[in-house]
Order: sequence, then C-alpha cells, then structure tokens
Amino acid sequence: MVEVGNLNIKDTFYHKEHKYKVIDNSSIFIIAKGIPNDGITRYFLKSIKVDKKIIDSFWLKNPDYDITDRWQDQVR
Repeated sequence: MVEVGNLNIKDTFYHKEHKYKVIDNSSIFIIAKGIPNDGITRYFLKSIKVDKKIIDSFWLKNPDYDITDRWQDQVR
C-alpha cells in the first residue's frame, strides 16, 4: 500500500479493484483515468492508500529462467 500522492504521472495503481492511470498531479488531488478508459476523470485525495502496479515478471524474479535443453546440441 502506498499513498496515491507519492505516485508520478503515467503510473498505474489499483483502488477498490479498479485500475487507474495518473494523468495529473495538483496540489490537493491526483487526477486519474480508468483503464480501460471509460471517459470519466477521477480525483483522488493525495492521502488515499492504493495498491501500486508492480512490474515484476517471471524473467526478473527467476535468474535461471534460461536453463533449458535448447543449447544441448551445442554443448556436446
């Protein structure tokens, strides 16, 4: 959980199981649009706690992702 006021423009976050993208950062509010875009601009107080989108995939978490037998012919 992170305060929405700490996010940068173009960051994505989840609030009440909906995904949003930050489009502007004013002095009191974070202005965001829903993903997919539903045409409604939403204003969040900067003190609201949200779940930030975590960019972490199998390739970043597992350093041994390339251990396969595809190189088997070249090793012998």
